[in-house]
Amino acid sequence: MKKDIFLFGASGFLGKNISSFLSKRDIPFHTITRQECDARYSENIERILDKSEDGELCIINAAAVSKAANNTYESFLDNIAIGHAFYAAAQNIRIASFIHISSFDVYGNAPQNPITENSRLAPDTWYGLAKVAVEHIFAMSPSLKNALTILRMPGIYALNDTDSKSIVARLSEKIQNRQTIMLENKGKSLRDYVNAEDVARIVEYILRTGKNYGTVNVATGESVLINSIVDTLASYIGIAAVNKYTASSGRAFDIITDVTKLKTVFPDHHPQSLLKTLKDFYTSSI
Repeated sequence: MKKDIFLFGASGFLGKNISSFLSKRDIPFHTITRQECDARYSENIERILDKSEDGELCIINAAAVSKAANNTYESFLDNIAIGHAFYAAAQNIRIASFIHISSFDVYGNAPQNPITENSRLAPDTWYGLAKVAVEHIFAMSPSLKNALTILRMPGIYALNDTDSKSIVARLSEKIQNRQTIMLENKGKSLRDYVNAEDVARIVEYILRTGKNYGTVNVATGESVLINSIVDTLASYIGIAAVNKYTASSGRAFDIITDVTKLKTVFPDHHPQSLLKTLKDFYTSSI
């Protein structure tokens, strides 16, 4: 059956990358930006979805106030409002697939490793708390729970990231500008960063199969020292990184992900290695 796909949050960092990928794959879909729809209000979402044609209604929800943009009580309320608005708008609409973009922020500071989908939720930021709450709102919605896939992910980076939205882009920019990079734990914390294209591939797979997969951690399963990321970027750029080691703020922790469920439900998914793609990242951003 034909699918009628709506991508909310299409002007955000990940939304733009999902939009670009689906367009290259010649998949028809509607892009919904913040300017076109204030997703805090259900009537705005309903107005957009009224444009749906005959076919299975599929929604990709990347709409949110990001942690980088604002991590306050006010942004928490905005993100809760977005979750409630989708809950309300979905009550009278049959949705075949609802793909919700979430975050490892739900696991909070210093989660027990390895992280699985069943790890304890212990958010320690307004952004993370909102992500937990919205996940529960959707999981308890009679209209959404049977159509729901929640994609939780750690940090994201992308080729052609000229706006310095990702942590990898910000590190690259600091190295090129010979700015000091502040590192906790002597740069020895482990991180697992995901290429935005890999996320988009999973979104495409879900749309293509028409199945719903519950909660899935989207990570590479390859944890890398922050020092290694900085040193590898610096070697490609040809400029020595200026690192300064600082006292811990309490957020110098490791992220090690168990990707068993990811491999099980998406057996053909082969995530790109961060260190192996850093050269491509640098050459695409100059």
